[in-house]
Amino acid sequence: MMALKDILVIEPSERADGPVLDAAAFLASRYHARVNGLCLVAPAMPSVAECFALGAEAEAEVMQHLELREDEAADAGEKAFKAKLLQYGASGDWARIRADRGEDLAPLRARLADLTIAPRPDRLDPHGIRLADALLLRASAPSLFIPPALAIPIALDRAVIAWNGSREAARAVSDALPLLKRAGTVRVITFGRPTGSSVCGAAALRARLWQHDIAAEVRHADIHDAGKGILDICEAFEANLLIMGAYGHNRRVEATFGGTTRHVLLNAPLPVFMSH
Repeated sequence: MMALKDILVIEPSERADGPVLDAAAFLASRYHARVNGLCLVAPAMPSVAECFALGAEAEAEVMQHLELREDEAADAGEKAFKAKLLQYGASGDWARIRADRGEDLAPLRARLADLTIAPRPDRLDPHGIRLADALLLRASAPSLFIPPALAIPIALDRAVIAWNGSREAARAVSDALPLLKRAGTVRVITFGRPTGSSVCGAAALRARLWQHDIAAEVRHADIHDAGKGILDICEAFEANLLIMGAYGHNRRVEATFGGTTRHVLLNAPLPVFMSH
């Protein structure tokens, strides 16, 4: 079973003091883990006046102003990061990279972390979507995606496991065992038309969780739209943590025509733990 000792938190500099940091600091204090913050610094955009700067000296001055604004944003993020860790009695390190390199560099670091925590992507944020895909598919990193309007303090004590018997779902459950052991209530949800193999699979999962001292109840949901159905069940259950496998089908098909992973990634109002 994975132990949470090294947590990587990824946050854009413009949103560095939000629920993503709260989740990372909360889990670090709970599991006595170290937090490594990775700040994605977006390039500063020139003003209208700066766009009309003429001459080498004026252009150099504009570049200095832009770099200064980027540094100020990163410094504010580092200050918020350290203050949040101090609030929770946790420790960690801070690093910064350019946001346009996040999709390449973040997965390399995520491979060496026990858990990566990142903002849930927005449908209007292609960079955030590509970062989430890179963490799940290129890094194969257990990832916890945090919605932007998450209530503080964070609990993570009412968990729903979306179970379809896939390799990805089994990986997600295994990776999430440390979180599940601390959850007060765990519900396993199976989907689609029940078959003998699916019923046996859910029973075997329940038995496995019991071996780890995790008591779970199993429910079956006969729904057609799995993505929406999972989130509706989480809302009705008042869950504050969803655990599921990611991209059990072809990612390009899901991205083009929609799918369970993509729907949950873009719409979940609660923290979502995913593995691929």
